Amino acid sequence: MKTLTSIFFILLFQTSFGQKTLTYTDSISSYFDEVKIATKKCKKLWNIDLYGPIIIVNPYTRQAYSNFQDTAGILKKDGKIFTGKLPANILVGNYSLNWGGLECAMVLTIFIKDNKDERVDLFTHELFHRAQPLLNFGKVNDQSNAHLDSKSGRIYLRLELDALVKALKSTDKNERTRHILNALYFRIYRYELFPNAYSSEASIEINEGIASYTGKVMRNLNEKEFNNLTITKITDFFKEQTYVQMFAYNTIAAYGFLLRESDRYWNKKVTSETNLTDFFISAFDFSDKINQKINIDSIAGLYNSVNIIKEETEREERIKKTVLAYKEKFLGQAHFEISFEKKRLSYDTRYIVTIEDLGFVYPTMKASDNWGVLDIKDVGGFLNPTKDKVIITIPTKMDRSNISGEGWTLLLNDDYKVIKDEKTSNYTIVKK
Repeated sequence: MKTLTSIFFILLFQTSFGQKTLTYTDSISSYFDEVKIATKKCKKLWNIDLYGPIIIVNPYTRQAYSNFQDTAGILKKDGKIFTGKLPANILVGNYSLNWGGLECAMVLTIFIKDNKDERVDLFTHELFHRAQPLLNFGKVNDQSNAHLDSKSGRIYLRLELDALVKALKSTDKNERTRHILNALYFRIYRYELFPNAYSSEASIEINEGIASYTGKVMRNLNEKEFNNLTITKITDFFKEQTYVQMFAYNTIAAYGFLLRESDRYWNKKVTSETNLTDFFISAFDFSDKINQKINIDSIAGLYNSVNIIKEETEREERIKKTVLAYKEKFLGQAHFEISFEKKRLSYDTRYIVTIEDLGFVYPTMKASDNWGVLDIKDVGGFLNPTKDKVIITIPTKMDRSNISGEGWTLLLNDDYKVIKDEKTSNYTIVKK
Protein backbone atom coordinates (compact mmCIF):
# COMPACT_ATOMS: atom_id res chain seq x y z
CA MET A 1 0.00 0.00 0.00
CA LYS A 2 1.61 3.40 -1.06
CA THR A 3 1.40 7.04 0.03
CA LEU A 4 -1.29 9.34 -1.35
CA THR A 5 -0.22 12.66 -2.87
CA SER A 6 -2.04 15.84 -3.81
CA ILE A 7 -1.09 15.45 -7.46
CA PHE A 8 -4.14 15.35 -9.70
CA PHE A 9 -3.76 13.08 -12.71
CA ILE A 10 -5.51 14.44 -15.81
CA LEU A 11 -8.00 11.89 -17.06
CA LEU A 12 -8.08 12.87 -20.69
CA PHE A 13 -5.41 14.62 -22.67
CA GLN A 14 -3.87 14.82 -26.09
CA THR A 15 -0.28 15.27 -27.21
CA SER A 16 1.01 15.75 -30.70
CA PHE A 17 3.53 13.34 -32.08
CA GLY A 18 4.17 14.03 -35.75
CA GLN A 19 0.80 13.68 -37.48
CA LYS A 20 -0.66 11.36 -34.85
CA THR A 21 -2.77 12.44 -31.86
CA LEU A 22 -2.34 10.25 -28.82
CA THR A 23 -5.34 9.61 -26.57
CA TYR A 24 -5.26 8.78 -22.89
CA THR A 25 -5.89 5.11 -23.63
CA ASP A 26 -2.89 5.13 -26.00
CA SER A 27 -0.76 6.38 -23.11
CA ILE A 28 -2.11 3.70 -20.78
CA SER A 29 -1.37 1.07 -23.41
CA SER A 30 2.21 2.33 -23.68
CA TYR A 31 2.58 2.07 -19.89
CA PHE A 32 1.59 -1.58 -20.03
CA ASP A 33 4.07 -2.16 -22.87
CA GLU A 34 7.00 -0.59 -21.03
CA VAL A 35 6.26 -2.63 -17.91
CA LYS A 36 6.03 -5.81 -19.97
CA ILE A 37 9.44 -5.09 -21.51
CA ALA A 38 11.01 -4.30 -18.11
CA THR A 39 9.77 -7.47 -16.41
CA LYS A 40 10.93 -9.60 -19.32
CA LYS A 41 14.44 -8.11 -19.12
CA CYS A 42 14.59 -8.83 -15.40
CA LYS A 43 13.23 -12.39 -15.35
CA LYS A 44 16.38 -13.61 -13.61
CA LEU A 45 15.59 -11.51 -10.55
CA TRP A 46 12.89 -13.97 -9.39
CA ASN A 47 13.16 -16.66 -12.09
CA ILE A 48 9.72 -15.66 -13.37
CA ASP A 49 8.27 -12.88 -15.47
CA LEU A 50 6.31 -10.72 -13.03
CA TYR A 51 4.08 -9.26 -15.73
CA GLY A 52 0.38 -9.97 -15.23
CA PRO A 53 -3.07 -8.38 -14.87
CA ILE A 54 -2.93 -4.66 -14.00
CA ILE A 55 -5.77 -2.25 -13.25
CA ILE A 56 -5.16 1.51 -13.30
CA VAL A 57 -7.87 3.42 -11.41
CA ASN A 58 -8.73 7.09 -11.01
CA PRO A 59 -9.67 7.30 -7.31
CA TYR A 60 -12.03 10.25 -7.81
CA THR A 61 -14.14 8.87 -10.67
CA ARG A 62 -13.37 5.12 -10.27
CA GLN A 63 -12.67 4.99 -14.00
CA ALA A 64 -10.53 1.91 -14.61
CA TYR A 65 -8.06 0.92 -17.36
CA SER A 66 -6.63 -2.59 -17.58
CA ASN A 67 -4.57 -4.96 -19.67
CA PHE A 68 -7.09 -7.81 -19.22
CA GLN A 69 -10.77 -8.65 -19.59
CA ASP A 70 -12.46 -9.24 -16.23
CA THR A 71 -14.79 -12.21 -15.79
CA ALA A 72 -17.72 -9.97 -14.78
CA GLY A 73 -17.58 -8.08 -18.06
CA ILE A 74 -17.24 -4.67 -16.35
CA LEU A 75 -14.16 -3.80 -18.38
CA LYS A 76 -14.85 -3.43 -22.10
CA LYS A 77 -12.42 -3.53 -25.01
CA ASP A 78 -11.13 -0.03 -25.84
CA GLY A 79 -8.39 -0.19 -28.46
CA LYS A 80 -5.49 -2.18 -27.03
CA ILE A 81 -6.77 -2.03 -23.45
CA PHE A 82 -9.99 -2.50 -21.46
CA THR A 83 -11.89 0.26 -19.69
CA GLY A 84 -14.86 0.57 -17.36
CA LYS A 85 -16.17 1.85 -14.04
CA LEU A 86 -14.93 0.09 -10.93
CA PRO A 87 -17.80 -1.08 -8.64
CA ALA A 88 -18.26 0.89 -5.40
CA ASN A 89 -17.57 -2.19 -3.23
CA ILE A 90 -14.00 -2.55 -4.51
CA LEU A 91 -11.45 -0.60 -2.50
CA VAL A 92 -9.16 1.56 -4.60
CA GLY A 93 -5.47 1.85 -3.78
CA ASN A 94 -2.04 0.62 -4.75
CA TYR A 95 -2.27 -3.04 -3.81
CA SER A 96 -2.81 -6.58 -5.04
CA LEU A 97 -6.41 -7.77 -5.16
CA ASN A 98 -8.35 -10.83 -6.22
CA TRP A 99 -11.04 -9.86 -8.70
CA GLY A 100 -13.26 -12.63 -10.01
CA GLY A 101 -10.69 -15.26 -9.07
CA LEU A 102 -7.84 -13.43 -10.81
CA GLU A 103 -4.94 -11.86 -8.90
CA CYS A 104 -4.41 -8.30 -10.14
CA ALA A 105 -2.11 -5.39 -9.37
CA MET A 106 -3.97 -2.11 -8.87
CA VAL A 107 -2.31 1.29 -9.30
CA LEU A 108 -3.93 4.69 -8.80
CA THR A 109 -3.60 7.36 -11.49
CA ILE A 110 -2.47 9.97 -8.96
CA PHE A 111 0.79 8.09 -8.45
CA ILE A 112 1.76 7.69 -12.10
CA LYS A 113 4.66 10.00 -12.96
CA ASP A 114 5.96 11.37 -16.25
CA ASN A 115 9.29 9.62 -15.67
CA LYS A 116 9.40 6.14 -17.23
CA ASP A 117 11.70 4.66 -14.58
CA GLU A 118 9.38 5.79 -11.80
CA ARG A 119 6.40 4.29 -13.61
CA VAL A 120 8.13 0.96 -14.07
CA ASP A 121 9.16 1.02 -10.40
CA LEU A 122 5.56 1.67 -9.29
CA PHE A 123 3.92 -0.98 -11.46
CA THR A 124 6.47 -3.71 -10.78
CA HIS A 125 6.31 -3.05 -7.04
CA GLU A 126 2.63 -3.93 -7.13
CA LEU A 127 3.19 -6.81 -9.55
CA PHE A 128 5.59 -8.27 -7.00
CA HIS A 129 2.80 -8.21 -4.39
CA ARG A 130 0.57 -9.97 -6.90
CA ALA A 131 3.19 -12.71 -7.39
CA GLN A 132 4.15 -13.14 -3.72
CA PRO A 133 2.41 -16.52 -3.29
CA LEU A 134 4.45 -17.89 -6.22
CA LEU A 135 7.69 -16.65 -4.65
CA ASN A 136 7.37 -18.31 -1.23
CA PHE A 137 6.06 -15.10 0.31
CA GLY A 138 2.86 -16.00 2.08
CA LYS A 139 0.70 -13.59 4.01
CA VAL A 140 2.87 -11.40 6.24
CA ASN A 141 1.37 -9.99 9.43
CA ASP A 142 1.43 -6.19 9.40
CA GLN A 143 2.79 -5.55 12.88
CA SER A 144 2.98 -2.26 14.73
CA ASN A 145 6.24 -0.31 14.58
CA ALA A 146 5.22 2.43 17.02
CA HIS A 147 8.79 2.57 18.38
CA LEU A 148 9.84 4.23 15.12
CA ASP A 149 7.75 7.25 16.08
CA SER A 150 9.62 7.60 19.37
CA LYS A 151 12.68 9.78 19.86
CA SER A 152 15.13 6.90 20.43
CA GLY A 153 13.64 4.70 17.72
CA ARG A 154 13.96 7.47 15.13
CA ILE A 155 17.48 8.41 16.24
CA TYR A 156 18.90 4.92 15.80
CA LEU A 157 17.05 4.34 12.53
CA ARG A 158 18.48 7.59 11.16
CA LEU A 159 21.98 6.62 12.34
CA GLU A 160 21.61 3.24 10.63
CA LEU A 161 20.53 4.85 7.37
CA ASP A 162 23.23 7.52 7.57
CA ALA A 163 25.82 4.76 7.91
CA LEU A 164 24.32 3.03 4.87
CA VAL A 165 24.51 6.27 2.87
CA LYS A 166 28.20 6.58 3.74
CA ALA A 167 28.69 2.96 2.68
CA LEU A 168 27.00 3.67 -0.65
CA LYS A 169 29.19 6.73 -1.19
CA SER A 170 32.43 5.00 -0.27
CA THR A 171 34.76 3.76 -3.01
CA ASP A 172 37.07 1.99 -0.57
CA LYS A 173 36.02 -1.61 0.09
CA ASN A 174 37.23 -1.73 3.70
CA GLU A 175 35.60 1.59 4.51
CA ARG A 176 32.35 0.49 2.93
CA THR A 177 32.40 -2.72 4.96
CA ARG A 178 32.99 -0.74 8.16
CA HIS A 179 29.99 1.51 7.47
CA ILE A 180 27.72 -1.48 6.76
CA LEU A 181 28.81 -3.12 10.02
CA ASN A 182 28.13 0.10 11.94
CA ALA A 183 24.68 0.33 10.35
CA LEU A 184 23.90 -3.13 11.69
CA TYR A 185 25.27 -2.16 15.12
CA PHE A 186 22.74 0.68 15.25
CA ARG A 187 20.00 -1.70 14.21
CA ILE A 188 20.89 -4.29 16.86
CA TYR A 189 21.09 -1.56 19.50
CA ARG A 190 17.59 -0.40 18.50
CA TYR A 191 16.39 -3.95 19.09
CA GLU A 192 17.91 -3.85 22.57
CA LEU A 193 15.94 -0.68 23.33
CA PHE A 194 12.75 -2.08 21.77
CA PRO A 195 12.77 -5.91 21.96
CA ASN A 196 9.60 -6.32 19.86
CA ALA A 197 11.23 -4.38 17.03
CA TYR A 198 13.17 -7.45 15.95
CA SER A 199 10.03 -9.11 14.59
CA SER A 200 7.82 -6.08 13.92
CA GLU A 201 10.35 -4.41 11.61
CA ALA A 202 10.97 -7.69 9.82
CA SER A 203 7.28 -8.04 9.00
CA ILE A 204 7.15 -4.90 6.91
CA GLU A 205 10.66 -5.25 5.50
CA ILE A 206 9.69 -8.63 4.07
CA ASN A 207 6.47 -7.29 2.62
CA GLU A 208 7.18 -3.75 1.47
CA GLY A 209 10.98 -3.70 1.62
CA ILE A 210 11.41 -6.58 -0.82
CA ALA A 211 8.70 -5.15 -3.09
CA SER A 212 10.44 -1.77 -3.10
CA TYR A 213 13.79 -3.39 -3.90
CA THR A 214 12.14 -5.31 -6.75
CA GLY A 215 10.70 -2.13 -8.24
CA LYS A 216 14.06 -0.37 -8.15
CA VAL A 217 15.85 -3.30 -9.81
CA MET A 218 13.20 -3.32 -12.53
CA ARG A 219 14.31 0.17 -13.53
CA ASN A 220 17.29 -1.68 -15.04
CA LEU A 221 19.77 0.96 -13.87
CA ASN A 222 23.53 0.67 -14.00
CA GLU A 223 25.50 0.47 -10.75
CA LYS A 224 26.13 4.20 -10.43
CA GLU A 225 22.49 5.09 -11.17
CA PHE A 226 21.20 2.52 -8.68
CA ASN A 227 23.65 3.81 -6.07
CA ASN A 228 22.60 7.45 -6.55
CA LEU A 229 18.90 6.58 -6.55
CA THR A 230 19.21 4.77 -3.21
CA ILE A 231 21.08 7.70 -1.64
CA THR A 232 18.50 10.18 -2.94
CA LYS A 233 15.58 8.13 -1.62
CA ILE A 234 17.14 7.90 1.86
CA THR A 235 17.91 11.63 1.92
CA ASP A 236 14.29 12.39 0.99
CA PHE A 237 13.03 9.89 3.55
CA PHE A 238 14.70 11.80 6.41
CA LYS A 239 12.27 14.68 5.72
CA GLU A 240 9.16 12.53 6.20
CA GLN A 241 6.88 13.23 9.14
CA THR A 242 6.83 9.60 10.29
CA TYR A 243 9.04 6.55 9.74
CA VAL A 244 6.67 3.89 11.11
CA GLN A 245 6.08 2.10 7.80
CA MET A 246 8.13 3.83 5.13
CA PHE A 247 11.50 2.90 6.65
CA ALA A 248 11.42 -0.51 4.97
CA TYR A 249 11.39 1.01 1.48
CA ASN A 250 14.87 2.38 2.21
CA THR A 251 16.62 -0.06 4.54
CA ILE A 252 16.17 -3.09 2.29
CA ALA A 253 16.99 -1.18 -0.91
CA ALA A 254 20.27 0.00 0.66
CA TYR A 255 21.36 -3.33 2.13
CA GLY A 256 20.17 -5.12 -1.00
CA PHE A 257 22.12 -2.89 -3.34
CA LEU A 258 25.29 -3.20 -1.24
CA LEU A 259 24.94 -6.98 -1.22
CA ARG A 260 24.48 -7.19 -5.00
CA GLU A 261 28.21 -6.70 -5.42
CA SER A 262 28.90 -10.15 -3.98
CA ASP A 263 25.53 -11.86 -4.54
CA ARG A 264 23.50 -10.34 -7.36
CA TYR A 265 20.43 -12.51 -6.74
CA TRP A 266 20.48 -12.65 -2.94
CA ASN A 267 16.72 -11.98 -2.95
CA LYS A 268 15.98 -15.50 -4.21
CA LYS A 269 17.24 -16.89 -0.88
CA VAL A 270 14.58 -14.97 1.04
CA THR A 271 11.06 -16.14 1.98
CA SER A 272 8.33 -14.76 4.22
CA GLU A 273 9.95 -16.64 7.11
CA THR A 274 13.33 -14.92 6.70
CA ASN A 275 14.45 -12.36 9.25
CA LEU A 276 16.33 -9.96 7.03
CA THR A 277 18.53 -8.65 9.85
CA ASP A 278 19.93 -12.11 10.48
CA PHE A 279 20.13 -12.70 6.75
CA PHE A 280 22.23 -9.59 6.09
CA ILE A 281 24.52 -10.25 9.07
CA SER A 282 25.30 -13.66 7.62
CA ALA A 283 25.45 -12.52 3.99
CA PHE A 284 27.95 -9.76 4.76
CA ASP A 285 29.96 -12.23 6.87
CA PHE A 286 29.51 -10.30 10.12
CA SER A 287 28.37 -13.18 12.33
CA ASP A 288 31.53 -13.09 14.47
CA LYS A 289 31.79 -9.30 14.66
CA ILE A 290 28.19 -8.32 15.38
CA ASN A 291 28.26 -9.68 18.96
CA GLN A 292 31.43 -7.84 19.92
CA LYS A 293 31.16 -5.22 22.66
CA ILE A 294 31.25 -1.71 21.21
CA ASN A 295 30.66 1.83 22.44
CA ILE A 296 27.58 2.82 20.45
CA ASP A 297 28.05 6.52 21.29
CA SER A 298 31.56 6.54 19.88
CA ILE A 299 30.49 5.28 16.47
CA ALA A 300 27.35 7.46 16.52
CA GLY A 301 29.63 10.49 16.39
CA LEU A 302 30.69 9.44 12.91
CA TYR A 303 27.15 9.83 11.60
CA ASN A 304 25.80 13.31 12.36
CA SER A 305 24.49 12.19 15.75
CA VAL A 306 24.61 15.66 17.35
CA ASN A 307 22.22 17.17 14.77
CA ILE A 308 20.03 14.06 14.66
CA ILE A 309 19.53 14.03 18.43
CA LYS A 310 18.81 17.78 18.44
CA GLU A 311 16.22 17.47 15.65
CA GLU A 312 14.49 14.48 17.22
CA THR A 313 14.34 16.15 20.65
CA GLU A 314 12.64 19.18 19.08
CA ARG A 315 10.23 16.96 17.12
CA GLU A 316 9.23 15.08 20.26
CA GLU A 317 8.20 18.33 21.93
CA ARG A 318 6.23 19.51 18.89
CA ILE A 319 4.19 16.34 18.51
CA LYS A 320 3.02 16.09 22.14
CA LYS A 321 0.13 18.51 21.59
CA THR A 322 -1.01 16.62 18.48
CA VAL A 323 -1.06 13.32 20.37
CA LEU A 324 -3.09 14.79 23.25
CA ALA A 325 -5.64 16.28 20.83
CA TYR A 326 -6.08 12.97 18.99
CA LYS A 327 -6.43 11.02 22.26
CA GLU A 328 -9.26 13.30 23.33
CA LYS A 329 -10.93 13.19 19.91
CA PHE A 330 -10.95 9.43 19.41
CA LEU A 331 -10.71 7.98 22.93
CA GLY A 332 -11.79 10.67 25.40
CA GLN A 333 -15.27 11.37 24.05
CA ALA A 334 -18.16 9.60 22.32
CA HIS A 335 -17.09 7.97 19.08
CA PHE A 336 -17.98 5.47 16.35
CA GLU A 337 -16.10 2.17 16.78
CA ILE A 338 -16.12 -0.25 13.84
CA SER A 339 -14.72 -3.78 14.10
CA PHE A 340 -13.23 -5.43 11.04
CA GLU A 341 -14.30 -8.85 9.82
CA LYS A 342 -12.50 -9.17 6.51
CA LYS A 343 -10.78 -5.87 6.00
CA ARG A 344 -8.93 -4.22 3.13
CA LEU A 345 -7.19 -0.97 4.07
CA SER A 346 -5.64 1.82 2.08
CA TYR A 347 -4.03 4.81 3.80
CA ASP A 348 -1.37 7.47 3.56
CA THR A 349 1.74 6.10 5.25
CA ARG A 350 3.49 9.48 5.36
CA TYR A 351 1.25 11.10 7.94
CA ILE A 352 0.67 8.41 10.53
CA VAL A 353 0.60 9.71 14.11
CA THR A 354 1.46 7.21 16.85
CA ILE A 355 -0.70 7.57 19.95
CA GLU A 356 1.66 6.20 22.61
CA ASP A 357 1.16 2.42 22.72
CA LEU A 358 -2.57 2.71 22.06
CA GLY A 359 -2.59 2.77 18.26
CA PHE A 360 -2.27 5.06 15.27
CA VAL A 361 -4.16 7.91 13.64
CA TYR A 362 -4.28 7.91 9.84
CA PRO A 363 -5.49 11.31 8.56
CA THR A 364 -6.65 9.76 5.28
CA MET A 365 -7.94 6.20 5.03
CA LYS A 366 -10.19 3.94 2.99
CA ALA A 367 -11.50 0.64 4.32
CA SER A 368 -13.71 -2.04 2.82
CA ASP A 369 -15.18 -4.94 4.73
CA ASN A 370 -18.24 -7.18 4.86
CA TRP A 371 -20.20 -4.24 6.29
CA GLY A 372 -19.37 -1.86 3.41
CA VAL A 373 -16.92 0.88 2.42
CA LEU A 374 -15.56 3.61 4.72
CA ASP A 375 -13.86 6.70 3.29
CA ILE A 376 -12.01 9.03 5.68
CA LYS A 377 -10.57 12.35 4.55
CA ASP A 378 -8.35 14.77 6.46
CA VAL A 379 -9.79 14.40 9.98
CA GLY A 380 -8.41 10.92 10.51
CA GLY A 381 -9.30 7.49 11.73
CA PHE A 382 -7.82 5.72 14.76
CA LEU A 383 -6.56 2.14 14.36
CA ASN A 384 -5.64 0.01 17.36
CA PRO A 385 -2.20 -1.72 17.28
CA THR A 386 -3.61 -4.99 15.90
CA LYS A 387 -5.64 -3.07 13.31
CA ASP A 388 -8.80 -5.07 13.96
CA LYS A 389 -10.96 -2.00 14.54
CA VAL A 390 -11.17 1.64 13.53
CA ILE A 391 -12.52 4.54 15.58
CA ILE A 392 -13.98 7.67 13.95
CA THR A 393 -16.12 10.61 15.10
CA ILE A 394 -19.83 10.05 15.75
CA PRO A 395 -22.29 10.08 12.81
CA THR A 396 -23.99 13.38 12.01
CA LYS A 397 -26.15 12.04 9.19
CA MET A 398 -27.76 8.61 8.87
CA ASP A 399 -29.75 7.96 5.70
CA ARG A 400 -30.31 4.22 5.25
CA SER A 401 -27.05 2.93 3.75
CA ASN A 402 -25.43 6.37 3.40
CA ILE A 403 -23.96 7.46 6.72
CA SER A 404 -21.54 10.31 7.32
CA GLY A 405 -19.75 12.32 9.98
CA GLU A 406 -16.99 14.89 10.28
CA GLY A 407 -14.69 14.14 7.32
CA TRP A 408 -15.96 10.61 6.65
CA THR A 409 -18.61 8.72 4.70
CA LEU A 410 -19.82 5.14 5.08
CA LEU A 411 -21.62 3.12 2.41
CA LEU A 412 -23.27 0.43 4.52
CA ASN A 413 -24.33 -2.93 3.11
CA ASP A 414 -27.96 -4.02 3.55
CA ASP A 415 -27.14 -6.82 6.01
CA TYR A 416 -25.72 -4.38 8.58
CA LYS A 417 -26.95 -1.47 10.69
CA VAL A 418 -25.52 1.24 12.95
CA ILE A 419 -26.61 1.28 16.60
CA LYS A 420 -25.96 3.64 19.51
CA ASP A 421 -25.09 2.55 23.04
CA GLU A 422 -27.23 4.83 25.20
CA LYS A 423 -24.94 4.40 28.23
CA THR A 424 -21.70 5.44 26.51
CA SER A 425 -23.14 7.37 23.52
CA ASN A 426 -20.77 5.37 21.32
CA TYR A 427 -21.85 3.97 17.97
CA THR A 428 -21.01 0.65 16.35
CA ILE A 429 -21.97 -1.58 13.40
CA VAL A 430 -23.83 -4.86 13.91
CA LYS A 431 -25.25 -7.46 11.59
CA LYS A 432 -29.05 -7.39 11.24
